[in-house]
Amino acid sequence: MSDLNGKIAELFTVTSHHSRISVILILQNLFPRTKVMRDISLNAQYIILFKNNRDVGQIQCFARQLYGNKASAFMDAYKKSTQAEHNNGFRFLLTIIDVFSKFAYVIPLNNKKAVSVTKAFESLLQQVKPKNIQSDKGNEFYNTQLQSLFKKYNINHYSAEGDAKSTIVERFNRTLKQKMFRVFTYRKSYKYDDVLQSLVKSYNNSKHRSIGMAPSKVTRELEPQIFKKLYGYYTIRNPQITLKEDDLVRISKANKPFRRGYLPGRSDEVFTVAKVYHSYPTTYKLQDMKAEAIKGRFYAEELQKISKRSDDYWHVEKVLKTKGSGRKKEYYVKWKGFDNRFNSWVKAAWMK
Repeated sequence: MSDLNGKIAELFTVTSHHSRISVILILQNLFPRTKVMRDISLNAQYIILFKNNRDVGQIQCFARQLYGNKASAFMDAYKKSTQAEHNNGFRFLLTIIDVFSKFAYVIPLNNKKAVSVTKAFESLLQQVKPKNIQSDKGNEFYNTQLQSLFKKYNINHYSAEGDAKSTIVERFNRTLKQKMFRVFTYRKSYKYDDVLQSLVKSYNNSKHRSIGMAPSKVTRELEPQIFKKLYGYYTIRNPQITLKEDDLVRISKANKPFRRGYLPGRSDEVFTVAKVYHSYPTTYKLQDMKAEAIKGRFYAEELQKISKRSDDYWHVEKVLKTKGSGRKKEYYVKWKGFDNRFNSWVKAAWMK
């Protein structure tokens, strides 16, 4: 069984792909298809330890394909490892990391409700006072309670909208899971809540390859040295502003869907630059043609500036309805690259 447990741990901690099956496929099979559960399964800020009854059949199929006659042992190990009762009901671990010092914080949660996540951040703010917090776009972060807390402490909270993942916290999550599974193997139990902070302390006191020292050893006096090690021997110049407010842009086709209802890779819709953030690097806030803000910020590399005047032609994807005749004839059209909110009536004479 210990060997099997090690293989299960390997699927989620050691490599991005198992020798015989993709981790992406594993994640798709392990988590239910409801919106909330899907968001949890894809959320890099959480380490999931909960029992999923809905997809047990798929997990059993996966186990038979991968482990043959050891499938039942795999299922036993899976069920045990996903039972929250081992850890006082904690089902999620909220992981936070300082991207400069690599110092990490881990706060166990019973659920992702606004009150629980807000309470977790209140405890975090007793230890550290960040100026900026980046998270995903989940409702656990974008709710009235937590946003009020950020406003109270003057914290700039934002989400990245591009393809880039939270690689730093993902790498920490992998390290933490490796430490947790060592404890599981040693104890022959899946209880971790009593040693969780000791594991985090162990990480913070271990030498980190990227900064050349333990995160706990980072001081303000050492910041220049760490900066040079992380980013090289260059000085920060004023970032070049490639776009300005009111510029028209399209989002790169490499960008993932940024709003429900959009097709993957869709970049035909035109947006307006609503605000330029003079950070390093420069980021941009966008709004659509109805002046509705798009969540998060974008880097210049993710945007393509276009020159389009109000009297330019716009592509029609489909004519949905027709009314009138002769000079009064009009079409109700869907514009290419725009969602249904932008459907509108146009005069037939305008169509080319």
